[in-house]
Amino acid sequence: MSPNRSRLRFLAQWIAALAASAMLVVGQPATAEALYSVTPLGTLGGTTNNARRINDAGQVAGLASTSGNSADHAALFGSGSVIDLGTLGGTYSAAIGINSYGQAVGYANTSGNSAQHAALFSGGTVTDLGTLGGNNSMAWAINDFGQAVGYSYTSGNYSWHASLFSGGTVTDLGTLGGSQSSAVDINNAGQAVGYAWTTGDAFPRAALFSDGTVTDLGTLGGTVSTALGINNAGQAVGYAFLSGDTSAHAALYSAGTVLDLGTLGGTDSFAWGINSSGQIVGRSYTTAGPDHAFLYQNGVMQDLNDLIDPASGWTIEEARDINEFGDISAYGCNASGCSAILLFAQRDAGNAVPEPDSVALVGLSFAVLVFARPRATRRLAVNESHHGAQ
Repeated sequence: MSPNRSRLRFLAQWIAALAASAMLVVGQPATAEALYSVTPLGTLGGTTNNARRINDAGQVAGLASTSGNSADHAALFGSGSVIDLGTLGGTYSAAIGINSYGQAVGYANTSGNSAQHAALFSGGTVTDLGTLGGNNSMAWAINDFGQAVGYSYTSGNYSWHASLFSGGTVTDLGTLGGSQSSAVDINNAGQAVGYAWTTGDAFPRAALFSDGTVTDLGTLGGTVSTALGINNAGQAVGYAFLSGDTSAHAALYSAGTVLDLGTLGGTDSFAWGINSSGQIVGRSYTTAGPDHAFLYQNGVMQDLNDLIDPASGWTIEEARDINEFGDISAYGCNASGCSAILLFAQRDAGNAVPEPDSVALVGLSFAVLVFARPRATRRLAVNESHHGAQ
């Protein structure tokens, strides 16, 4: 498909999404009609699964265990089915990012589980996206033009750098003077966000990778930050430590400013995704202690558990991504156990309220990176990105 046709298709989807967003009810109280239905996403014959990004068709990228929990494979969840996306000859794989055309990226272990490589899952095939000369790499996200971003180890395997996987080549996106960096998301303008270590590997900082430059996006007064999602308006979200580095808050960043999104009453919060309407999702510690998923819009952070039917029996612990229609990929638990879930936004006219105020959500944000060294294991990449925040 030509770039022009891709742009036109995306524009049409974006306009439709804005219209649909006006039909989302965003107000509390908890006694209001449920705004989201809860659907568990299933497995590949095992008992566990995990999910990350969601596209506008409601397809969710993630992983699921196979029969006997003998392996975790990249999985595509959608239309009531779970599709095994395969591996690169090894035992484990995971899908993390997905674009509007259903192309997913993530990682897959090579034959003999000797290495973990960034992988593209598309059209029933798994493509090795390569490395920067080291053994391992991973792709976190892919835009509608087929540009994927993530990280790769460099030659010698002593450091990893943010990487662009495009057109069969791997491009080093650089650092902020340190030895490590990673790009976690990319929008259709080719702007990528993630983290990069500063000179002397002093601190990891939220970073924007754009037009060959790496920009430090700042913090909320602390020393550490990272960015985890970016929308097509250039707004990014993540989390950043406050002064003293004793707690981290979900953050929105734009035009050189960092907005503290607050918490659900606890000490810490973390933002994972943002759509073009400025709706933000993530998780937060609550006053009672346990993590709850949140939806932030119009300057207010809401507990997503207040927006589902309490009779469902589900507790939504973390929201991972939100599409242009307000549908959310998440993770939650009920009496039977825990599962990746889809929160489907109700669209009936009876629930219509004003659409989110995107003017109030003007930022690009960030959050703390994974201090641990990435490696080829069966852990889903999602979990590797918030050490200390699990």
